[in-house]
Parts: sequence; C-alpha cells; structure tokens
Amino acid sequence: AVVSTQSTGSYQKNFFSAVIAIEKKEYEAAQDLINQSRETLDQEITVIVKEGYHRLYTKIVDMHMLSEMEEVVAFKKGYYSNCRENKTESEMINKRNERKDRLREVWWQRLQGCQRNVNDWSRILEVHKLVLSPKEDERAWLKFSSIARREGRLDLSKRILLDLIGK
Repeated sequence: AVVSTQSTGSYQKNFFSAVIAIEKKEYEAAQDLINQSRETLDQEITVIVKEGYHRLYTKIVDMHMLSEMEEVVAFKKGYYSNCRENKTESEMINKRNERKDRLREVWWQRLQGCQRNVNDWSRILEVHKLVLSPKEDERAWLKFSSIARREGRLDLSKRILLDLIGK
C-alpha cells in the first residue's frame, strides 16, 4: 500500500507520513510529503514571524528536520540504486559507510548550532536514527545524554547511556 501524498493535513501528519513512507521504501512519496510539510511550515512561519523568537525557533527546528529528512531519502535512494548496479558487496558497504560518515559529520555540525535542550535534540536525533544507529552516532547521543542530565532528566540520561553500552 502506497502512502497517500494528498496535500491535505498538518505539518505533523505529513512529516510522520513521510517517516512511514521512508520505512516502506516509498521514497518518492516521502519526498512529496516532505515538500508538503515544508509548504505548511512556510505558511505557519509567515503568520508567526512577528510573535517572537521562541515560537519561530521551533519552526526553524522543524525546517532543519525536513532538510535532514531529505538527506535521509537521498541516502536511502542512493543505497538502493547502488544495489542495482554491478558492484561487489564490499564496494557497496564501503560506499554506504562513506556516505554515513559524511552525514554524521554534517549532522553533528548542524547540531552545534541548535539550542541545547532535550526536546529539540530528541526530535532531531530521531530523524538521524533513520540512517545512523545511536552507536553509529555516539558523539551526538553522548552530548544528548549530557543535555538531559543538565536539564535534570536523569532517567533519560541514564537510559541513553545504557542503550549505548547495550544494556
């Protein structure tokens, strides 16, 4: 069953539908839903731009996540198109790992520009998990654990650390 890409719906509905489409390997549908999410956000930003930095910042984080969702789609499409080419398994794995390394670094640099709060980091890192496991993105998850600890979210901090060590 193909995920519906009709242009109705809220940002969140389209965003989460895009995640589902990615999981189902329906990359064109995912891209359409990402585009619809961006259009909805553009309209929301236009309305709230004068309401203050905090509300606007939340929408900017949403835009950040959409950009990274597009990178997830490009990564996944590239991986599966490589599978159809005449490449050895070793070549495909090396290419996939190189692309993961690039994404990890780009995403880490972007995270450095984000406010250090649990809500924003948790949302962004969930997008990253579509490509990178927490163990593959250990630096970001350790920083997230530290942010959680500083915010008094000790249970969350502990759970992140335990997940990283496999317990």
